[in-house]
Amino acid sequence: MYLLLKYVLIISSVMLQEVEMLPFVEEAPPNLIDDLLSAPDGASKAQTYNSAVSNALNRMDRSVKPCDDFYRFACGKWLKDTVIPEDLVDVNSFSILTDKIQEQLKTTLEQPSPSSELRTFKLAKNLYKSCMNIPAIEEQGLKRVLGDLKKLGGWPVLEGNSWNEQGFEWTQATYKLRQLGYPFNFFFRLSVSPDMKNSKNRLLHLDGPVLRIGGHDYMQEYHSLMVNIAVLLGAKRDVAEEQLHDAAKLEIELSQIAEEPELGSSYNPMLITQLSEMYPSIPWKDYISHMLPPGTSVRDDHVVIVQAPGYIRQFVDLMKLTPKKTQANYIMWTAVESVINYLNHDARARHLEWLTVIEGRTGMGDRWKECMEIVSTQLPVSVGALYVRRNFNKESKRSAMELVDNIKKQFIEMLQSVDWMDPKTKANAMQKATSMHTNVGYPDELLDDRKLEEYHKGLEFDGNDFLDGILKIAIFDANRQFGGLNKPIDDTWAIHNAAEANAGYYVSINTISIPAGILQGIAFGSDRPKYMNYGAIGSVIGHEITHGFDHQGRKFDKEGSLVDWWEPATLQKYNAKAQCIIDQYGGYTAKEVGMKIDGKRTQGENIADNGGFKAAYRAYKDWSARNGQEQVPSGVQFTPNQMLWISTAQFWCTSYRPEILKSDISSGVHSPAEFRILGALSNIPEFSQDFKCPAGSTMNPQKKCTVW
Repeated sequence: MYLLLKYVLIISSVMLQEVEMLPFVEEAPPNLIDDLLSAPDGASKAQTYNSAVSNALNRMDRSVKPCDDFYRFACGKWLKDTVIPEDLVDVNSFSILTDKIQEQLKTTLEQPSPSSELRTFKLAKNLYKSCMNIPAIEEQGLKRVLGDLKKLGGWPVLEGNSWNEQGFEWTQATYKLRQLGYPFNFFFRLSVSPDMKNSKNRLLHLDGPVLRIGGHDYMQEYHSLMVNIAVLLGAKRDVAEEQLHDAAKLEIELSQIAEEPELGSSYNPMLITQLSEMYPSIPWKDYISHMLPPGTSVRDDHVVIVQAPGYIRQFVDLMKLTPKKTQANYIMWTAVESVINYLNHDARARHLEWLTVIEGRTGMGDRWKECMEIVSTQLPVSVGALYVRRNFNKESKRSAMELVDNIKKQFIEMLQSVDWMDPKTKANAMQKATSMHTNVGYPDELLDDRKLEEYHKGLEFDGNDFLDGILKIAIFDANRQFGGLNKPIDDTWAIHNAAEANAGYYVSINTISIPAGILQGIAFGSDRPKYMNYGAIGSVIGHEITHGFDHQGRKFDKEGSLVDWWEPATLQKYNAKAQCIIDQYGGYTAKEVGMKIDGKRTQGENIADNGGFKAAYRAYKDWSARNGQEQVPSGVQFTPNQMLWISTAQFWCTSYRPEILKSDISSGVHSPAEFRILGALSNIPEFSQDFKCPAGSTMNPQKKCTVW
């Protein structure tokens, strides 16, 4: 549980291709080009309009029948032609739009800062500058990390017989790592987050650890990474192999006792005194106090939401059996591992060897792109403000907001029309949908200089020491999060990264976020056909809205609080409908890797796809009824409705490396792109009607699963 529980949509993406006009299917409606050319900038609009359609046609494999395999029909040529760059694990809309965002930001971040520039923007430029300063990073080498390890009492694998076991306590090491800016969540994840039962207040939450690797998969390769990095830092290889084997084994044991409870079932409020009485071997009040910003303390009567009580019990027993040397080796490894990508070339090369095994990645890629991603991740508010001020206009925001409003309206009508909900539950669902907030493009605070300077108050670093900047940002972020304890939530605007090609639903504030970064390219454009906008970004918007009513989101009310607003009989019907989705997707197999999809783990995303794609289609139909049927360019023999479905599928086209596809299926919450399209569209009768799919065909099965 972090600042706000968020459903993050991992957007798929599609490479833009050269134009290839292809005939087929149904007779096209009249041409729209004459109307476009009548505008002052009509030629430009017409070119954009036609190019969008032509590029879509060029991604298709027309040898595949749409009613047999719509994913291959819509994406087949693109899948065949796409080459995955060495530094990426897949290619999709997310990666393509991210490339575009990075290109847009590059010039801005590389410009010198005038003396009058906001300190907020200087911070982003300083971090980028230090990341690009390879000579300084190489000269610094591993000195900072080695110095910080000494402050912790030394890493046993480096210290040999001189390491002092008597002076080590895992709690004290945790406190020191928090002060230095390294991760401190290796045994427990302590955070300040909205109270699930009163989302307007923030409380302490205690959960299981953040693990670098779970279970036995790739453990030999993971151990090799640990050893190689330790040797790079000065360890003897034979010593490192022995001691770090025990550290890796500890991580496996932690993964075996870690819990993954259903959201909402892990709400166990305790006073700090109660926590201390139940688990007396851990100094909880002292532990929590050391996580808070300097000058802040907690009382015995402070409430902690314990989300993994079973894990804590087993952890206490595990620590009794684990030698201090093993504890220390594991803790200090997690610190080193967290900063490998900010160190010199040799360290990063060792890490790439590990990534090649688990993800298939074969190269580091352009340094400036890597730095851009780091800066955007580390300083999202600063980078987001820079981005929207220079790369996003109010007209795009207005057009996107209209799209969001239309899709939300249709989803509400879908709720109204379901016949399996009792009146009371339906009324609650309608209230939640009506109350759902939307953040489109960017929050207005990103245009407010005072707000930006106030947000980053206290964060200081220069552009000469990359790792120092990273660690200071980590300290700042932790202080800011923990500093919100028991305070009202008034900074939700800062959770949205406007320069991101992604989208999300934040359950604790019942809000969907559609950042400026995704509102371009294949996803959206004011000069693109509406049927393509509704098919692409529309499917994303509908997906996020539906997350408020998936198997997890449905547990929260219109305020984002954990409230049971479902009548038992209606909940039973909901669960039966969700089970249909689970069984449907659980029947799919990714032939490339020979693995079946986990229908249960992916059900939330699948429910969101099914409801979201339908809502976007209905919204486009409603728009057409009010504005007149849209037209397609001459020579294109698909109808607007068919083009919408093609745009929906193509937005999710993804070319995977086998390694990452295996990983996604093993532990991810999203079904592979192929089954997101096949599964959702085969459940929507309007799709089959538009493509005249025969009853019983792959895309028009007799049994259809529908939740919303």
